[in-house]
Amino acid sequence: MVIRAEANILGPLSLTASLSSGERDATPSAKKQRQVLAMLLARAGRFVPAAVLIDELWDDEPPKSATTVVQTYILSIRKTIAKEFDMSVAQVASSMLQTKNMGYLFSPHDISLDLRRYQSLIESARCAKESGNDHQAVLLFVNAEKTWTGPAFVDIEVGRLLASEKDQVECIFLANLELRIEAQLRLERYREAAIDLALWVSRFPYHERLYAYYMYALCLAGWRDKALGVFQLARKTLAAGLGLEPCVKLQRLHGDILASSDDTVAERMKTEHGRFLTGLIPHTVTGLTSQVS
Repeated sequence: MVIRAEANILGPLSLTASLSSGERDATPSAKKQRQVLAMLLARAGRFVPAAVLIDELWDDEPPKSATTVVQTYILSIRKTIAKEFDMSVAQVASSMLQTKNMGYLFSPHDISLDLRRYQSLIESARCAKESGNDHQAVLLFVNAEKTWTGPAFVDIEVGRLLASEKDQVECIFLANLELRIEAQLRLERYREAAIDLALWVSRFPYHERLYAYYMYALCLAGWRDKALGVFQLARKTLAAGLGLEPCVKLQRLHGDILASSDDTVAERMKTEHGRFLTGLIPHTVTGLTSQVS
């Protein structure tokens, strides 16, 4: 009997269950079966036409037997789930991985999906932020981030459609990460934010707003010299990876740090840059985003 089932795509792919007899793993090992399962989980609760799966697996060059091959992959996934979850294949087909009008649907009922947990926590975090409770918002944003165990679909060979799904969830993650950092900065938790941002600028090396947050937090934490070093890191990274100079906003931030002393930099940062780096001015006004889509 399945006590608890869990599926994860925000990091390594996994489909597991806790049974009275112990933990069981139904994650496929075959490359294309993993790709199919990842697509179904990414769109859990939504109908996925077989044609979409064929497009994901083979792009514009599907084999003549593509529909039959996809059916074989689905059957194999069902058999693995049935074996590991102590269910019949018919039970899996009726309650979990269903066939719907020349397509398939992975039912999110009775299974914990990391993407849905993330979305639920983010919704609560945003509500807390909108109500002015930054302490609660930060806590909820951090808990949401913990549902990620690595980049989305990190161990899946993604096709065009899954690549689009990956880009979408990564953009959503970044947008919410920015909201969390801004809440930390409003709470004046500068050192905490700076420590976090050291990790995030390495994970998203072309996202200039993260460098701006990092430099701002370092200055307010009393580490002006480190903030100057972060700008040089940003310049080197953007030049090497994209052949670009930092954007005007980031250069202005750097110039204001250079023009300040250790004693005056904090006040200058708050006066000149505090409103847009703490979210008091909408992002669309600042023009400080990523150099890449």
